[in-house]
Amino acid sequence: MIARDFGEYRYPDVHRLIVDAYMAQHPGFATAAGRRSVVVHLVGLYLVLAKGFPSQDIGPVLGLVFRDKRDAAPLTPVPFLGERTIGDVQAARDLAEHARAGRAWADAVWRAWSPHHPTIIAFADAALARRDA
Repeated sequence: MIARDFGEYRYPDVHRLIVDAYMAQHPGFATAAGRRSVVVHLVGLYLVLAKGFPSQDIGPVLGLVFRDKRDAAPLTPVPFLGERTIGDVQAARDLAEHARAGRAWADAVWRAWSPHHPTIIAFADAALARRDA
């Protein structure tokens, strides 16, 4: 699918959501880097889906979430994350369908993590405050 995003679709705007959805749907809490990764990708979903940030503005903000590389508590319990999967996106026949499926997948993953939204929003707000300082 990544090859399709970069090759056939020339890096579509939905790529950011696809990466964040995949990483948030496959959380790894065994290492500090894995725990940070889940939070960072959920912040990415939040900023695009809930706050309406353009995809191209997300990267610099995500770099500020854990700029000190501190550890993060694992977001447990992990909710059921299988309402939609990468398979829904891979089945797309064209760019428009790919974008719709990617956004629907990202929406489903973000909703699944709803018990942890206050924590994710706090991380996002702190990163935005650092950016604006």
